[in-house]
Amino acid sequence: RTPIKEMILAVVPTVSRETSVGEVMKCFLRNGSNKALVVDREQHLEGIVTVMDLVAAGVDGDSDGGKE
Repeated sequence: RTPIKEMILAVVPTVSRETSVGEVMKCFLRNGSNKALVVDREQHLEGIVTVMDLVAAGVDGDSDGGKE
C-alpha cells in the first residue's frame, strides 16, 4: 500500500474566481497538474477546479472560456 504522503503534491497551483479558463489551462500545463485550488484574496480555499471540470463544461481552450 502506498502511504498518502507519497501521493500528495508538494505545491498545488492556485487560481481565483476571476482567473480566465485559458489562464487556468495554462496553469495546468505549467505545473504539470490537472487540478488547481480556487482561493480568495486571503488565500482561503473556495473550491477546486480540474481538467475534467473544464471538459464537462465543454470548454474548447479559448482564452475567454468560450465554448465551441
